[in-house]
Amino acid sequence: AAGALDEAHALIDMLRHPQQAWEQLSPDADTALTRESMDALIGDAREAGMTLNTWIDIRQLTDLDDRIGKIAYRAVQEGLTNARRHAAGAPVSLEVTANPETGIHVHVSNPTAPDPDGPRPDPDGHRGTGLSSLTARVRSAGGTCRHGLDDRLVFHVDAALPWVPAPGADRDRPEAGGVPVR
Repeated sequence: AAGALDEAHALIDMLRHPQQAWEQLSPDADTALTRESMDALIGDAREAGMTLNTWIDIRQLTDLDDRIGKIAYRAVQEGLTNARRHAAGAPVSLEVTANPETGIHVHVSNPTAPDPDGPRPDPDGHRGTGLSSLTARVRSAGGTCRHGLDDRLVFHVDAALPWVPAPGADRDRPEAGGVPVR
């Protein structure tokens, strides 16, 4: 219920400040999927102290739909932010593949055992809306997004997007949430 309330507040804020929402969601050179934007995100994460293993295979981005590129960038950004907030000190793996034949795949994973000296999870179980918002964005473009723990207690964020929005993609689908990744 708290997650739904947080999402409702985020939507109301977007309606009250549509220009700000548009600026945050519209693609630009810094927030679209490019080699440069990936280098910047990775550099920022490492500069903040994250141990980050990466495998990036991005091809032929000139034909990539702008909206899809923005959502893919946000998937990487949210995956890294989530790992930093909830598993500080744990090594993080990032894989990004993008090509016209297979679409875009973003996978971020990290063990959930926190660094003993790092920040602790909120004892009240407070959860942000980042992953549920990401899931809604990915689904709105005809993609899939899953996040959750596997049997080894490794947390995964896994997003797959088409190269262009799927015809008839349900842009208003509100459902989102964690789905165990196995």
